[in-house]
Amino acid sequence: MSNDINSGAEKLSQLQKIIHPQQNNLSEPLNISTKDPTEESLQSQISALLERQGQMATKLCKEFLIHTSDHKCNPCPKTWQWHGNSCYYFTNHEEKSWSDSRKDCADKNSTLVKIDSIKERV
Repeated sequence: MSNDINSGAEKLSQLQKIIHPQQNNLSEPLNISTKDPTEESLQSQISALLERQGQMATKLCKEFLIHTSDHKCNPCPKTWQWHGNSCYYFTNHEEKSWSDSRKDCADKNSTLVKIDSIKERV
């Protein structure tokens, strides 16, 4: 048990060493000086930072998935599932046309995938 904890702590330490430099880069957009920063430009910078933070959190979560077995994070949006190396949204109960499904996927910034093989669906 102690070895598992030490191994997990070592992996976490390695992941933190990877992510730490990227976290330091989060402040870079704020260091860009402008003559007259407006509320709109500050909001834009905040949005960019939040998006970047989310991307880094997702990347860290994916690293946990790859390197640890007892993680509790999920890099996918709610109701989506992590499988392989990607997030998937599965639906059986929605009846939509192919074009409506493609539009729905585009609205979710995703790609529609049709799984023909029953073996792959499991």
